[in-house]
Amino acid sequence: MILTNRRLRLLYLALAGMDIAVLLPWLATLTIVWARNGNLSAVRLQTLLTANPLLLFILFWGVMLGYMLIADLLNRAKIEGAARALLILGLLIMTSLLAVRLLLYPELAPGDFIWLREVGIAVANLIAGVRGELLLIITNYLLWWRVAGYTDRSLTFMSVGLSFRLGMLLVILGSALLSYQSGQSDAGILYMILFFAFGLAATALARIDQKAIGASNSTGALLPWDRFAQLWMLIIGILATAFAAATLYTPPLLRAVLGWFAPLGLLLQWLLAEIAFLVFWLLTPLLEWLSARIQALAAESPPVELAENVPPPNPLTLTEAVQQIALLRYCIGAGIIFVAITLFLIFFARTMQRDRATDPEETGSAEAALRPGALNLGLGRLRDWFALLRRYGVGSQLLAAISVENIYANLSRLARRKGYPRHPAQGPDSYLPFLNQAFPGHASELNAITTAYLRVRYAERPITPQELAALKRAYAAITAPPQDGEERATP
Repeated sequence: MILTNRRLRLLYLALAGMDIAVLLPWLATLTIVWARNGNLSAVRLQTLLTANPLLLFILFWGVMLGYMLIADLLNRAKIEGAARALLILGLLIMTSLLAVRLLLYPELAPGDFIWLREVGIAVANLIAGVRGELLLIITNYLLWWRVAGYTDRSLTFMSVGLSFRLGMLLVILGSALLSYQSGQSDAGILYMILFFAFGLAATALARIDQKAIGASNSTGALLPWDRFAQLWMLIIGILATAFAAATLYTPPLLRAVLGWFAPLGLLLQWLLAEIAFLVFWLLTPLLEWLSARIQALAAESPPVELAENVPPPNPLTLTEAVQQIALLRYCIGAGIIFVAITLFLIFFARTMQRDRATDPEETGSAEAALRPGALNLGLGRLRDWFALLRRYGVGSQLLAAISVENIYANLSRLARRKGYPRHPAQGPDSYLPFLNQAFPGHASELNAITTAYLRVRYAERPITPQELAALKRAYAAITAPPQDGEERATP
């Protein structure tokens, strides 16, 4: 995290700032609510968390960066097993107690340990109410839990973008609650500005990292400082423009601006009234003739005799309406089907997301979708199959093209398992050096398979049966049993 290359280090710093900006408005809101029970420690914590939001953000951000550095040092020390668990538990307890001592009891003498008794009471006696010590311990636990999540967190652009969208909803809601509970909106606005600043930086850095790794023969160059400065200038410009627009876009200003155009509005009102009067004046003879004609027709019509003792109609029940009105019956049936299909698609999407989370496919959407034996037939696979059908028609050429793409997708999957994934933005020609690293000693076979894949995928040129047989022999040679203790990739 901290002890890594510069681009990833900056990305982790931005993610930490984004998480702190989301946490603080919720934490301050909880302290305001819990301080109403009159507990002294809760009141002290409320005073601390509502005093200076910028200073508070810097403090919590620095603490989280310190925790990230400690986690990096633990990973480098390679402490495993029970010793690692005990060490992490000890760090959690020690930092929690240190936070309570420094933030809630700063006036006590160094040798006065009465605060330890208060911590024990806050943890053990929950019936008496939530105290500030317990809230601070929970907050410290959340910080450590977030740092632990960074160690195996995916830093792809999609993952960081999803975290940014979720955090945006949380920080807006948390800032609104903080403004409502405290009666002031300055802290909430500041937390939202900080979140968008670090969130935009994190998403931009994640995109830069993804594009750098997917570049040809590149493992990701370091981010130059001038580009990083340009990134922050753009972010500051965007946030300043948004803040200025939000400050100026107020009801008094709108009323003042509209007041400048009041004479023009009065003129338009007079013109519209005069035009309407002129239209009605021109249509008056026609309207009078229609009125006289309708009165004459009404005078000539015989009076309608009303039936005597007509029983009042019975009200129509919902069951009768459903049975008699076919459209309503069809609408209800269609609604039930729509809800059922929607729930099924939601469940299916969640299952697919869990599967992708446990075994991500870095070989690209096209290759992953062109496996004839796969059970997950999505729209992408159907689209690619129709594209191949349009290119080669129904016959041996279509089957040969599918076989070539299947061979290449399997090679990419095997290379990914050996630590050489293909990223979505990486082309087959730029991925060939990584295949050579994953399967050393098979340069000619890998080059032949890559050339054939480019041929059927992009050049739309068919593969003969003899060429397909040679490609299958090349694939068999690459995936043959290991020789001289060489590790074999499991298909």
